[in-house]
Amino acid sequence: MIIDDVRTLLAYHYWARDRMLKALMPLTREEYTKEMGSSFTSIQDTLGHVYSAEWAWHQRWSGVSPTSQLPREAFPDVATVRDLWARTESDVRGFLEGLGEEGLERRFEYKTLAGDPGSVLGAPAPQGMPHSRERTAHTRIPSSSRTRHDPSRSMTASTRPRARCSAPGRRGRCHPGGASSSSGPAG
Repeated sequence: MIIDDVRTLLAYHYWARDRMLKALMPLTREEYTKEMGSSFTSIQDTLGHVYSAEWAWHQRWSGVSPTSQLPREAFPDVATVRDLWARTESDVRGFLEGLGEEGLERRFEYKTLAGDPGSVLGAPAPQGMPHSRERTAHTRIPSSSRTRHDPSRSMTASTRPRARCSAPGRRGRCHPGGASSSSGPAG
């Protein structure tokens, strides 16, 4: 994997996270903690799970294997989650830059929350990325807090992380920072 590809994935991941958190900011405490009958009982629990998993992976990459997820009390409101996640984002981005291109091929050994040994080749994408659809399902925002969809605020060519496809012979490899050289989407 090319480090620029991972940077692009991270940019998209954090862009989506920011949109989600912005949409959740207006929730009342009652709406935030309300049991909704999903696999994670509330929006609080869903955010806590996704953040806690990303935090745990960063800990593992750094050589520390957490023995439990962070407690629910660590996420009393959306603003707290946003602040925690901003610090973790900085740590994850710094870790990636410290790894460099060669480090993406490194094998990371760790222990699962249950204490079982595990290993992963390279630094995987943040935990939240595979959960994009689940986030939508689990963070069903009560109608009283919803804002009307504004298509101009969607991820458009001017707001999404940009990538440009590289020179011939490296088809499918894209790098942030320029316009697409292919007819497909730039990102």
